[in-house]
Amino acid sequence: MGAPDESGREVAAGGHEEDQVHDQFDISLEDAELLGEVELTTNLIIAATESEEHLSPGEIDAILGVDEPPPPVPPAARTGG
Repeated sequence: MGAPDESGREVAAGGHEEDQVHDQFDISLEDAELLGEVELTTNLIIAATESEEHLSPGEIDAILGVDEPPPPVPPAARTGG
């Protein structure tokens, strides 16, 4: 490969940026919410891989940091009447 140009992008040995193939996986993640989701997913994948059995819903909730589910809403409260 070549050296970076003034913008920091690497330029092919021929000297033209157009000669370079774009790497679709060469991206930076700066979205904090997305990074958090990636971390949760990674933790879940690791736990599932290390487990001999299927993970229970409670185990999955614990890995994802989910609190107890809220109590069910009575039907009358859902319809506003």
